[in-house]
Amino acid sequence: MIVATIIFSIINFWNLSKGKPVFDDYDTPSYFELSLYPSFRMQIVTLIYSTLGSHYLIIGFQVLISVLAFIYLATQIKKLVESKVIGYISVVLIYILASSSVVTEQNFILRSESLNNSAFIFLFGTLFGYTRHRNFSNFSKVLLAIVILAGTRAVSSLSGLIFLILFFILFNRQKMLERKYLLMGIGAIALNVFFVFTATSTETSRIYTTSSIINERLWVNPDWRDEVVNSGYSIQSRYVWEESRNANMGLPPDQAVIDSVQFKQWWNKGNENFLYEFMVRNLDYTLIGPACLPCLYDEFTFRQTIFSGWSQGTDEVRNNISLQNVLTTKTFFWPERPEYAYFVVLIFFLLLIVICIMIIWRFNQENIDILKIISLFLSYILSYSYVSWWLGSKENDMTRHQLNSAIGIRVLIIFVAILITDKLIKKVRPKP
Repeated sequence: MIVATIIFSIINFWNLSKGKPVFDDYDTPSYFELSLYPSFRMQIVTLIYSTLGSHYLIIGFQVLISVLAFIYLATQIKKLVESKVIGYISVVLIYILASSSVVTEQNFILRSESLNNSAFIFLFGTLFGYTRHRNFSNFSKVLLAIVILAGTRAVSSLSGLIFLILFFILFNRQKMLERKYLLMGIGAIALNVFFVFTATSTETSRIYTTSSIINERLWVNPDWRDEVVNSGYSIQSRYVWEESRNANMGLPPDQAVIDSVQFKQWWNKGNENFLYEFMVRNLDYTLIGPACLPCLYDEFTFRQTIFSGWSQGTDEVRNNISLQNVLTTKTFFWPERPEYAYFVVLIFFLLLIVICIMIIWRFNQENIDILKIISLFLSYILSYSYVSWWLGSKENDMTRHQLNSAIGIRVLIIFVAILITDKLIKKVRPKP
């Protein structure tokens, strides 16, 4: 494991000399604007960015945190299995995932994805550690990981709160009666709730999301389009979006719509909650749409669903000149061909079925804990994916918005696969 860890670390830090910071003209500037409340961007990211200042220092920090998070995860997942060989294989698989271009490239981009992904990986490691030794120190590490995760991305604040509550219920119902556990738990919930309020504290994100969803998604379906028009939404705003998209006028189409007089008038006439009200009126869109949008209207494709985001992964190394020399590849975790990429997601669900059958077949405390771990992370992944889709995962940025969930799915694949293999080895291994 030491050799693999050294090689993994050297490659990642060596890549710092090969890649350059990627500055997103529309998103990056706001991450350098630190504000406690209200805040458009989450405070942990803006605190780090505004403190470090230098773009090169930031990507160096992001690489360091990513490396440490994956090393910690690899160490903890290795301890979950009895077979030394399977333990070493799990470490190698974690490092291959961590070294894939989909993960590596985010460390060079000046946005929240890198720190958000690292925090999620840290959470995996802390929960694996806690299931082995349920003491106050490991309990505190889990809560710390959840709070950090919640403070890196708006969607993670809500998903993290759900995870936190379920963590208390599934693992700590008795321990929460103890004073130190209770106080630590209350503190973590308070910080998480604060981050949830932060995520909804400004109109900036809500305005952009509403414009985006209306023009990219709702306008395609005639019934949904009628609801939009009946709300008073101006056809002229749609023309602005189409003209900006086709003519490349220097602004993203959604921003051009937001800047238009017609949209501002519509928004100020009580339509600031239009998207939420639409979701309540159209529960098929809300519940089925994220996973199977073509089931609701045949002009949509599965590239506009969360499954596309889960399977594909981002590809900035290939598309961005600043990352052309970075030593990395997508690896088998992120197949190039879409049909193979969807196969990875299929493997995930098949492994879940297998492990559930094994748990039901032998329902002991160890297997119950495995089921609890899977349930916790599935609750986070599904809530994160659904909320991201509801609030802005369009086809052209589906992979980026679903990246946290996609990485989590692959960690769960490794986790479930090595547990199944380890259990099978124990069954066939001759007893001493």
